[in-house]
Amino acid sequence: MEETSERKWSCAHCGGEGIAGAAEDDDEHMEFCRVCKDGGELLCCDSCTSAYHTHCLNPPLSEIPDDDWKCPRCSCPPLRGRDKKL
Repeated sequence: MEETSERKWSCAHCGGEGIAGAAEDDDEHMEFCRVCKDGGELLCCDSCTSAYHTHCLNPPLSEIPDDDWKCPRCSCPPLRGRDKKL
């Protein structure tokens, strides 16, 4: 990109994962499970737009968490030696 966009945008990878195609309403989470790509009752990450079936997680969740929940990608610890600020 030569200039910053004032509109929402995603890189080609995220666009291909369905993140860029999120609905334009208040809930901008994916409409399908990041693992199996099916819809239905999904658990939405509180840090990104990803959504998962509870049975598709590893390990699977037996119930929906009461508190904020972060998906496996958001809860992954940072790589050692990697500066958080890019």
